[in-house]
Amino acid sequence: LILTFDETVMASTLAVPQITIQDAAASTTAHPLSAASTIVLSPQHPDLHGTVTADSTVIVVQLSSFDRDTIENTRFSTTALNTFLALTNRTIADMSGNPVVAIENGSAVRVNLFTRDANAPVVVSYTLDLIYGVFTVHFTKPVDPSSYRPTYWSFQATANSSSALDRYVLTGGTTATEDIGRTLIVTLADEDLAALQRHTSIAKGMNSTFLAVLPFAITDLAQASNNVVAVDAAAALRTSWFLYYEHATIARIAPSAGNYQGGTTVYITGAGFTQLTLRGLSRYATPLPITVRVDGHVAPWVDVIDDNNLVFISPPANESVHDVPLTVDVIVDHALTTSAPATFTYLSTPVITQISPIAGRVAGNTLVTITGLRFGPATATNSSPLISVSFVFGDTDLPCSSVVVLSDDTLHCLTPSFESLPLLLPVLVNTTSMPGPGIDPSGSGSGSGSGESGSGIDGSGDNSGSGQEIEYVPLLMDLQVMIDRHSTTLVRAFRPLARPTLLHVTPDITFVSTPTLINISGAHLGPITLTGLAPSLAVYINGSECINATVAAEDDVIQCYALAPAGPTQIVVVVDGVPSNNSLGFITYQPAGHISFNDTTFYVSENASHARIWLTRDAGFEPSPAVVTVRAFDGTATSPEYFIAGTFNTTFGRRQYLAYIDVAITAAGRMQQGDRKGVLDDRSANLEVVAILPQFGPSQPSLPTADLDIMADCRSVTSDCIFLSSPGQSMYVRADNFPIMP
Repeated sequence: LILTFDETVMASTLAVPQITIQDAAASTTAHPLSAASTIVLSPQHPDLHGTVTADSTVIVVQLSSFDRDTIENTRFSTTALNTFLALTNRTIADMSGNPVVAIENGSAVRVNLFTRDANAPVVVSYTLDLIYGVFTVHFTKPVDPSSYRPTYWSFQATANSSSALDRYVLTGGTTATEDIGRTLIVTLADEDLAALQRHTSIAKGMNSTFLAVLPFAITDLAQASNNVVAVDAAAALRTSWFLYYEHATIARIAPSAGNYQGGTTVYITGAGFTQLTLRGLSRYATPLPITVRVDGHVAPWVDVIDDNNLVFISPPANESVHDVPLTVDVIVDHALTTSAPATFTYLSTPVITQISPIAGRVAGNTLVTITGLRFGPATATNSSPLISVSFVFGDTDLPCSSVVVLSDDTLHCLTPSFESLPLLLPVLVNTTSMPGPGIDPSGSGSGSGSGESGSGIDGSGDNSGSGQEIEYVPLLMDLQVMIDRHSTTLVRAFRPLARPTLLHVTPDITFVSTPTLINISGAHLGPITLTGLAPSLAVYINGSECINATVAAEDDVIQCYALAPAGPTQIVVVVDGVPSNNSLGFITYQPAGHISFNDTTFYVSENASHARIWLTRDAGFEPSPAVVTVRAFDGTATSPEYFIAGTFNTTFGRRQYLAYIDVAITAAGRMQQGDRKGVLDDRSANLEVVAILPQFGPSQPSLPTADLDIMADCRSVTSDCIFLSSPGQSMYVRADNFPIMP
């Protein structure tokens, strides 16, 4: 602004705010200059040092950018025809201090010389808000929002884009300005906003948001408008600020497997599912759009619970991806994709290959292990699909409890109670009677269903017949496993067992330190152990467990090695934790003990018919029965003159500690060669134990011996024989048998 006065004025008195630029002599639009506009040196009096303001008739005022842009944005002072000046008498004074003559509004002075604005607007910076859909551009000067041409503006992912395919060109939008026209606010068209939000590479953040501007994209407000300075696509301008939603995060997906037909309810925990603060900045009043995809297929229903939790229904799967871990995507606002690779599996129909054990107690609570295929993730991962296990018979469906998936091919559960069902089922079986003689003259008699009639004169008529009878067979339950609405069944898979019953044990005795194989027969003893599918089995003999107990014949026979404490005991069988309803007696023997003669010498008269030889045994509680063989043979006596030599067997029975043998004495019947002389004619035989055969346990290592003394009668008087005589009686007496008189 150059002011020319009719005399020299004092530059130091200039008060720029007293000057007003307006659109006419009597203004409708006016702008008082601000103090930011300052005086510059008069061209006639240059101050080389720039410290002294020259006084002159010409005063030059450098308009501030605020004053310049405000005047331009107000859309006056565009030509000499709409540029007028008014000022107060306080604007400046002459060298004598006289104030300038005021120029009042209504008599404002039109400009003498007007130079039009030829400066083009330049883009300084811009910001992009993809939530509301606004980008804001800052220029060096005011621009005309009505001159906005959207197709001249484009966004690109890098600063240097050589292909139009790498750019997005805007299609529309509405505009406004602020900051006295130097800031352009473009509200993006809905389609442009959606396109930028969903673009795979552009506007994903500050480092992928670059702006290119063509000439004619917008102009300033000059009468002869100036086009914006282009921003070339090869040197695009990066945004100085960027706002959009955050990517969601995925912490857990449960269940992580489901039905291949879809329809599985799946929960996702994470963050960023509502982003309420940011969503409040959107032009839309609806909740933040969240999309879930499984292997690229969009979930038909999604419910966002809160910022950290959502639930969706899985879409159906292509058959080619069954049983393969797939990627789950959470997409925020149709644009920001967070992927969780290999986190959800579509399961084909499950398969059951085996259940173990295949039988269990009727009261239930048997832990069974089920193997197969496609049971889904382990329960411990907290991501298993819905699963149920049940035992089925007819219309009866009994659910298992405590179902736990151990792995994709193994699960276990506790069986239900089967007490409401019959354990034996009646079935009709066909029977055929044996053929027999008939009396039908034709010889072609036919039997009835009972097989009681039929005839033939030759006696060969057929009276055989067929019929049916009822047999009872064990109840077998079907096993059904259902994984997320897909079920599979193993038929006749499990048998409820009644309480075991014992009949007898063979053998029913054993030795205390020797394991003995015993066979226990009974009923309801369970499947054969060698199948590997039998329930738990234990045999107890007075609390001591039988070794290697196995069911050798289904339901009927158990074998084990007994090693029990000494004495009479009781056998109890426990099948699947259920003890038998009765017990069987059993005996365990200790070693037979030490066998010996109860004396070293046995005495017998030669007149006796037999000598009884006693043996004793020294043994603990419940010694084994034993057979003892004793031999009597010549010593000084001869057989058969004095006794009959031979071997003799005697048995020590259960809890028997004393036994004997009888040796036949023949001395009394022998022809005498002379008078008997008592001790002088005594003879002795040898006794020895030649064998000890215990029923159980080891035999005695050392065998005992003894003597059998056969004492001769007296028939004459000798030093060892005495003759006694009394009225009516006289006899010879052995001196060793005669009492010594005092």
